[in-house]
Amino acid sequence: MRIAYPIIWDAYSSSGVLAKVENQARIWSERGHEVRVFVVTPPCDGPLCIDESMTTPIIRPFNLFRKFLYLNKISSALSVGMLERHIWKFHPDVIYQRTPLWQSGVLSRLPGIAPYILELNTIAQNERQLLSRDGVFQTFKERLLLGGAAGIVSVSEEISKHYFSGSVPMKVVANGFPVTRFEPRPPPKNKRPQLIFVGSPGTPWHGVDKVIILAEKLPDWDFHLVGPGPSDIALGNLTNVYAYGYLQQSQIGNLYQRMDVGIGTLALHRNNMNEASTLKVREYVAFGLPVISGYHDTDLSGCNFYLNIGNTENNVTKQEDKIRAFVAYWKGQAIDRTKVLERVDSDAKETRRLEFMAKVMDRNRKASVIK
Repeated sequence: MRIAYPIIWDAYSSSGVLAKVENQARIWSERGHEVRVFVVTPPCDGPLCIDESMTTPIIRPFNLFRKFLYLNKISSALSVGMLERHIWKFHPDVIYQRTPLWQSGVLSRLPGIAPYILELNTIAQNERQLLSRDGVFQTFKERLLLGGAAGIVSVSEEISKHYFSGSVPMKVVANGFPVTRFEPRPPPKNKRPQLIFVGSPGTPWHGVDKVIILAEKLPDWDFHLVGPGPSDIALGNLTNVYAYGYLQQSQIGNLYQRMDVGIGTLALHRNNMNEASTLKVREYVAFGLPVISGYHDTDLSGCNFYLNIGNTENNVTKQEDKIRAFVAYWKGQAIDRTKVLERVDSDAKETRRLEFMAKVMDRNRKASVIK
Protein backbone atom coordinates (compact mmCIF):
# COMPACT_ATOMS: atom_id res chain seq x y z
CA MET A 1 0.00 0.00 0.00
CA ARG A 2 1.01 3.60 -0.56
CA ILE A 3 0.11 5.27 2.74
CA ALA A 4 -0.08 9.04 3.22
CA TYR A 5 0.11 10.09 6.87
CA PRO A 6 -0.84 13.79 7.34
CA ILE A 7 -0.42 15.42 10.72
CA ILE A 8 -0.51 19.01 11.99
CA TRP A 9 2.24 19.21 14.63
CA ASP A 10 5.46 20.96 15.53
CA ALA A 11 7.99 18.83 13.66
CA TYR A 12 10.96 20.65 15.21
CA SER A 13 10.18 19.85 18.84
CA SER A 14 10.45 16.27 20.13
CA SER A 15 7.30 14.78 21.61
CA GLY A 16 5.68 11.45 22.32
CA VAL A 17 3.14 11.98 19.53
CA LEU A 18 5.81 12.71 16.92
CA ALA A 19 7.83 9.70 18.09
CA LYS A 20 4.72 7.53 17.76
CA VAL A 21 4.02 8.71 14.21
CA GLU A 22 7.64 8.09 13.20
CA ASN A 23 7.61 4.63 14.77
CA GLN A 24 4.38 3.68 12.99
CA ALA A 25 5.69 4.89 9.62
CA ARG A 26 9.00 3.09 10.17
CA ILE A 27 7.32 -0.26 10.91
CA TRP A 28 4.96 0.09 7.95
CA SER A 29 7.92 0.79 5.68
CA GLU A 30 9.80 -2.22 7.06
CA ARG A 31 6.75 -4.36 6.19
CA GLY A 32 7.10 -3.34 2.54
CA HIS A 33 4.65 -0.43 2.32
CA GLU A 34 5.48 2.96 0.82
CA VAL A 35 4.81 5.55 3.51
CA ARG A 36 5.07 9.33 3.52
CA VAL A 37 4.45 11.52 6.55
CA PHE A 38 3.22 15.02 5.68
CA VAL A 39 3.73 17.39 8.63
CA VAL A 40 2.15 20.84 8.65
CA THR A 41 4.46 22.65 11.06
CA PRO A 42 5.48 26.11 12.17
CA PRO A 43 8.88 27.15 10.82
CA CYS A 44 12.16 26.62 12.67
CA ASP A 45 15.87 26.81 11.87
CA GLY A 46 16.70 23.56 13.65
CA PRO A 47 16.57 19.95 12.40
CA LEU A 48 13.37 17.94 12.11
CA CYS A 49 12.57 15.70 15.11
CA ILE A 50 11.27 12.99 12.78
CA ASP A 51 13.08 10.90 10.17
CA GLU A 52 13.56 13.23 7.20
CA SER A 53 13.78 10.34 4.74
CA MET A 54 10.08 9.57 5.19
CA THR A 55 8.78 13.07 5.94
CA THR A 56 7.62 16.05 3.90
CA PRO A 57 7.49 19.17 6.11
CA ILE A 58 4.89 21.75 5.07
CA ILE A 59 5.72 25.10 6.64
CA ARG A 60 2.65 26.91 7.91
CA PRO A 61 2.43 30.42 6.35
CA PHE A 62 1.84 33.58 8.39
CA ASN A 63 2.83 31.69 11.53
CA LEU A 64 4.00 34.88 13.25
CA PHE A 65 0.45 36.22 12.96
CA ARG A 66 -1.34 33.09 14.19
CA LYS A 67 -2.81 34.97 17.18
CA PHE A 68 -4.83 37.14 14.81
CA LEU A 69 -8.12 35.36 14.14
CA TYR A 70 -8.59 36.04 10.43
CA LEU A 71 -4.93 35.63 9.50
CA ASN A 72 -4.96 32.34 11.41
CA LYS A 73 -7.94 31.15 9.36
CA ILE A 74 -6.22 32.19 6.13
CA SER A 75 -3.07 30.39 7.28
CA SER A 76 -5.08 27.23 8.02
CA ALA A 77 -6.73 27.29 4.60
CA LEU A 78 -3.40 27.79 2.83
CA SER A 79 -1.83 25.00 4.90
CA VAL A 80 -4.52 22.54 3.88
CA GLY A 81 -4.13 23.61 0.25
CA MET A 82 -0.40 22.94 0.39
CA LEU A 83 -1.03 19.63 2.16
CA GLU A 84 -3.56 18.63 -0.49
CA ARG A 85 -1.15 19.30 -3.36
CA HIS A 86 1.64 17.28 -1.74
CA ILE A 87 -0.64 14.31 -1.07
CA TRP A 88 -2.06 14.40 -4.61
CA LYS A 89 1.49 14.17 -5.98
CA PHE A 90 2.16 11.15 -3.76
CA HIS A 91 -0.89 9.25 -5.22
CA PRO A 92 -1.68 7.27 -2.04
CA ASP A 93 -3.87 4.20 -1.86
CA VAL A 94 -5.02 5.29 1.59
CA ILE A 95 -4.72 8.29 3.91
CA TYR A 96 -4.13 7.51 7.58
CA GLN A 97 -4.84 10.35 10.02
CA ARG A 98 -3.84 10.14 13.66
CA THR A 99 -6.51 12.68 14.56
CA PRO A 100 -9.16 14.38 12.45
CA LEU A 101 -7.94 17.53 10.73
CA TRP A 102 -10.51 20.27 11.33
CA GLN A 103 -8.78 23.05 9.40
CA SER A 104 -10.66 24.96 6.71
CA GLY A 105 -11.23 22.99 3.53
CA VAL A 106 -10.25 19.56 4.80
CA LEU A 107 -13.76 18.10 4.57
CA SER A 108 -14.19 18.82 0.87
CA ARG A 109 -10.58 18.37 -0.28
CA LEU A 110 -8.50 15.67 1.41
CA PRO A 111 -11.15 12.89 1.44
CA GLY A 112 -11.42 13.15 -2.35
CA ILE A 113 -7.80 12.07 -2.86
CA ALA A 114 -8.07 8.54 -1.44
CA PRO A 115 -10.04 6.56 1.18
CA TYR A 116 -9.05 7.66 4.66
CA ILE A 117 -8.76 5.88 7.99
CA LEU A 118 -9.00 7.85 11.21
CA GLU A 119 -7.16 7.05 14.43
CA LEU A 120 -9.11 8.35 17.42
CA ASN A 121 -7.12 9.06 20.59
CA THR A 122 -9.80 10.68 22.72
CA ILE A 123 -13.47 11.63 22.88
CA ALA A 124 -12.98 15.02 21.25
CA GLN A 125 -16.27 16.57 22.36
CA ASN A 126 -15.44 15.92 26.03
CA GLU A 127 -12.09 17.68 25.68
CA ARG A 128 -13.64 20.66 23.91
CA GLN A 129 -16.23 21.04 26.67
CA LEU A 130 -13.58 20.83 29.39
CA LEU A 131 -11.44 23.44 27.65
CA SER A 132 -14.47 25.64 26.83
CA ARG A 133 -13.94 25.10 23.10
CA ASP A 134 -17.15 23.28 22.32
CA GLY A 135 -19.32 24.37 19.43
CA VAL A 136 -22.09 22.97 17.29
CA PHE A 137 -20.07 23.58 14.12
CA GLN A 138 -17.10 21.59 15.44
CA THR A 139 -19.33 18.66 16.37
CA PHE A 140 -21.00 18.80 12.95
CA LYS A 141 -17.62 18.73 11.18
CA GLU A 142 -16.51 15.83 13.36
CA ARG A 143 -19.57 13.78 12.42
CA LEU A 144 -19.07 14.50 8.72
CA LEU A 145 -15.44 13.40 8.80
CA LEU A 146 -16.20 10.29 10.85
CA GLY A 147 -19.10 9.37 8.58
CA GLY A 148 -16.95 9.64 5.47
CA ALA A 149 -14.11 7.49 6.81
CA ALA A 150 -13.37 4.13 5.21
CA GLY A 151 -12.34 2.83 8.63
CA ILE A 152 -11.68 3.95 12.20
CA VAL A 153 -8.98 2.84 14.64
CA SER A 154 -9.47 3.76 18.29
CA VAL A 155 -6.90 3.45 21.07
CA SER A 156 -9.35 2.13 23.68
CA GLU A 157 -12.57 0.16 23.97
CA GLU A 158 -14.29 3.15 25.56
CA ILE A 159 -13.56 5.42 22.61
CA SER A 160 -14.64 2.69 20.20
CA LYS A 161 -17.99 2.25 21.95
CA HIS A 162 -18.58 6.01 22.02
CA TYR A 163 -18.11 6.43 18.26
CA PHE A 164 -19.39 3.06 17.04
CA SER A 165 -22.18 3.42 14.47
CA GLY A 166 -22.10 0.08 12.66
CA SER A 167 -21.71 1.75 9.27
CA VAL A 168 -17.93 2.26 9.37
CA PRO A 169 -15.48 -0.60 10.11
CA MET A 170 -13.78 -0.06 13.46
CA LYS A 171 -10.79 -1.64 15.21
CA VAL A 172 -9.32 -1.15 18.68
CA VAL A 173 -5.52 -0.95 18.69
CA ALA A 174 -4.20 0.52 21.93
CA ASN A 175 -1.17 2.79 21.80
CA GLY A 176 2.11 0.94 21.57
CA PHE A 177 5.77 1.71 22.14
CA PRO A 178 8.96 0.37 20.51
CA VAL A 179 10.00 -1.43 23.69
CA THR A 180 12.84 -3.40 22.08
CA ARG A 181 14.60 -0.18 21.07
CA PHE A 182 15.12 0.83 24.71
CA GLU A 183 16.97 -0.80 27.56
CA PRO A 184 15.18 -0.73 30.93
CA ARG A 185 17.08 1.28 33.50
CA PRO A 186 18.69 -0.67 36.34
CA PRO A 187 16.47 -0.08 39.40
CA PRO A 188 18.15 2.81 41.22
CA LYS A 189 19.14 2.70 44.88
CA ASN A 190 17.70 6.02 46.01
CA LYS A 191 17.43 6.94 49.66
CA ARG A 192 14.40 9.12 48.90
CA PRO A 193 11.78 7.76 46.45
CA GLN A 194 11.97 9.56 43.12
CA LEU A 195 8.74 9.86 41.07
CA ILE A 196 8.32 11.35 37.60
CA PHE A 197 5.30 12.77 35.79
CA VAL A 198 5.45 13.57 32.05
CA GLY A 199 2.54 15.59 30.70
CA SER A 200 1.43 18.91 29.28
CA PRO A 201 0.32 22.18 30.87
CA GLY A 202 -3.24 23.25 30.19
CA THR A 203 -4.63 19.71 30.26
CA PRO A 204 -6.76 19.39 33.42
CA TRP A 205 -7.34 15.65 32.96
CA HIS A 206 -3.62 14.96 33.45
CA GLY A 207 -4.07 15.89 37.11
CA VAL A 208 -0.84 17.81 37.72
CA ASP A 209 -2.56 19.46 40.69
CA LYS A 210 -2.92 16.02 42.26
CA VAL A 211 0.81 15.40 41.94
CA ILE A 212 1.30 18.58 43.95
CA ILE A 213 -1.13 17.27 46.59
CA LEU A 214 0.94 14.08 46.81
CA ALA A 215 4.11 16.12 47.18
CA GLU A 216 2.56 18.04 50.07
CA LYS A 217 1.51 14.83 51.82
CA LEU A 218 4.82 13.03 51.16
CA PRO A 219 7.65 15.49 51.91
CA ASP A 220 10.19 12.66 52.08
CA TRP A 221 9.62 11.85 48.39
CA ASP A 222 10.82 13.85 45.37
CA PHE A 223 8.55 14.59 42.40
CA HIS A 224 9.87 15.48 38.93
CA LEU A 225 7.49 17.19 36.47
CA VAL A 226 8.27 17.23 32.74
CA GLY A 227 6.06 19.42 30.56
CA PRO A 228 4.68 21.76 33.21
CA GLY A 229 7.13 24.48 34.19
CA PRO A 230 7.34 26.57 37.38
CA SER A 231 4.99 29.18 35.89
CA ASP A 232 2.31 26.54 35.21
CA ILE A 233 1.88 25.32 38.78
CA ALA A 234 1.64 26.75 42.28
CA LEU A 235 4.54 25.24 44.21
CA GLY A 236 4.33 27.49 47.25
CA ASN A 237 7.01 26.47 49.74
CA LEU A 238 7.45 22.95 48.38
CA THR A 239 11.08 21.93 48.06
CA ASN A 240 10.49 18.35 46.85
CA VAL A 241 9.01 19.24 43.44
CA TYR A 242 11.18 19.89 40.38
CA ALA A 243 9.37 21.38 37.36
CA TYR A 244 11.49 21.24 34.20
CA GLY A 245 9.10 22.41 31.51
CA TYR A 246 9.50 20.73 28.14
CA LEU A 247 12.57 18.54 27.64
CA GLN A 248 13.98 16.68 24.66
CA GLN A 249 13.37 12.93 24.61
CA SER A 250 17.04 12.22 25.35
CA GLN A 251 16.83 14.41 28.46
CA ILE A 252 13.70 12.61 29.65
CA GLY A 253 15.45 9.29 29.07
CA ASN A 254 18.30 10.42 31.29
CA LEU A 255 15.82 11.37 34.02
CA TYR A 256 14.21 7.92 33.86
CA GLN A 257 17.53 6.35 34.86
CA ARG A 258 17.18 7.91 38.34
CA MET A 259 13.45 7.36 38.86
CA ASP A 260 11.72 4.75 40.99
CA VAL A 261 8.13 5.19 39.77
CA GLY A 262 6.25 6.91 36.94
CA ILE A 263 2.98 8.80 37.46
CA GLY A 264 0.31 8.57 34.78
CA THR A 265 -2.88 10.53 34.21
CA LEU A 266 -4.68 11.07 37.51
CA ALA A 267 -7.84 12.99 36.55
CA LEU A 268 -9.30 11.37 33.44
CA HIS A 269 -12.71 11.68 35.10
CA ARG A 270 -12.57 15.42 34.35
CA ASN A 271 -12.76 14.45 30.68
CA ASN A 272 -15.69 12.09 31.40
CA MET A 273 -13.56 9.09 30.44
CA ASN A 274 -12.50 5.96 32.32
CA GLU A 275 -10.08 4.17 29.99
CA ALA A 276 -6.91 5.13 28.11
CA SER A 277 -3.66 3.79 26.66
CA THR A 278 -1.44 6.83 27.10
CA LEU A 279 1.94 7.07 25.40
CA LYS A 280 3.76 8.32 28.49
CA VAL A 281 2.79 5.24 30.52
CA ARG A 282 4.07 2.95 27.76
CA GLU A 283 7.32 4.87 27.78
CA TYR A 284 7.56 4.50 31.57
CA VAL A 285 7.24 0.71 31.50
CA ALA A 286 9.58 0.41 28.49
CA PHE A 287 12.24 2.06 30.67
CA GLY A 288 11.36 -0.29 33.52
CA LEU A 289 9.33 2.05 35.74
CA PRO A 290 6.28 0.78 37.63
CA VAL A 291 3.31 3.15 37.29
CA ILE A 292 0.75 4.88 39.52
CA SER A 293 -2.28 6.05 37.57
CA GLY A 294 -5.99 6.77 37.92
CA TYR A 295 -7.79 4.93 35.12
CA HIS A 296 -8.29 1.55 33.45
CA ASP A 297 -5.41 0.99 31.02
CA THR A 298 -6.40 -0.95 27.89
CA ASP A 299 -3.25 -3.11 28.05
CA LEU A 300 -1.75 -2.84 31.53
CA SER A 301 -4.65 -3.13 33.98
CA GLY A 302 -4.13 -6.27 36.02
CA CYS A 303 -0.32 -6.09 35.93
CA ASN A 304 1.23 -5.89 39.38
CA PHE A 305 3.47 -3.00 38.26
CA TYR A 306 0.46 -0.85 37.32
CA LEU A 307 -1.45 0.67 40.26
CA ASN A 308 -4.89 2.08 39.41
CA ILE A 309 -5.87 4.31 42.35
CA GLY A 310 -9.35 4.96 40.95
CA ASN A 311 -10.82 7.58 38.66
CA THR A 312 -12.19 10.02 41.24
CA GLU A 313 -11.39 13.57 42.32
CA ASN A 314 -10.06 12.46 45.72
CA ASN A 315 -8.13 9.39 44.53
CA VAL A 316 -4.66 10.50 45.66
CA THR A 317 -5.79 11.30 49.20
CA LYS A 318 -8.10 8.31 49.51
CA GLN A 319 -5.45 5.87 48.27
CA GLU A 320 -2.40 7.32 50.04
CA ASP A 321 -1.72 4.07 51.91
CA LYS A 322 -1.83 2.03 48.68
CA ILE A 323 0.51 4.50 47.00
CA ARG A 324 2.99 4.28 49.89
CA ALA A 325 2.88 0.47 49.85
CA PHE A 326 3.27 0.31 46.05
CA VAL A 327 6.34 2.55 46.04
CA ALA A 328 7.87 0.72 48.99
CA TYR A 329 7.38 -2.63 47.22
CA TRP A 330 8.85 -1.58 43.88
CA LYS A 331 11.68 0.60 45.14
CA GLY A 332 14.86 -1.10 43.95
CA GLN A 333 13.00 -3.83 42.02
CA ALA A 334 12.66 -4.52 38.30
CA ILE A 335 9.30 -5.02 36.60
CA ASP A 336 8.54 -8.01 34.36
CA ARG A 337 10.01 -7.15 30.94
CA THR A 338 8.19 -10.08 29.31
CA LYS A 339 4.79 -8.67 30.26
CA VAL A 340 5.77 -5.25 28.97
CA LEU A 341 6.78 -6.71 25.60
CA GLU A 342 3.63 -8.82 25.35
CA ARG A 343 1.27 -5.99 26.16
CA VAL A 344 2.62 -2.75 24.72
CA ASP A 345 5.35 -3.43 22.13
CA SER A 346 4.39 -1.71 18.89
CA ASP A 347 5.46 -4.41 16.42
CA ALA A 348 2.46 -6.65 17.14
CA LYS A 349 0.12 -3.65 17.33
CA GLU A 350 1.21 -2.33 13.93
CA THR A 351 0.68 -5.81 12.44
CA ARG A 352 -2.95 -5.66 13.59
CA ARG A 353 -3.29 -2.10 12.30
CA LEU A 354 -1.94 -3.00 8.85
CA GLU A 355 -4.20 -6.06 8.67
CA PHE A 356 -7.19 -3.82 9.41
CA MET A 357 -6.08 -1.28 6.80
CA ALA A 358 -5.77 -4.05 4.20
CA LYS A 359 -9.28 -5.33 5.01
CA VAL A 360 -10.69 -1.80 4.76
CA MET A 361 -8.99 -1.27 1.40
CA ASP A 362 -10.30 -4.61 0.12
CA ARG A 363 -13.81 -3.71 1.29
CA ASN A 364 -13.54 -0.32 -0.38
CA ARG A 365 -12.38 -1.87 -3.69
CA LYS A 366 -15.27 -4.34 -3.68
CA ALA A 367 -17.74 -1.52 -3.00
CA SER A 368 -16.28 0.48 -5.91
CA VAL A 369 -16.70 -2.50 -8.27
CA ILE A 370 -20.35 -2.91 -7.26
CA LYS A 371 -21.02 0.76 -7.94
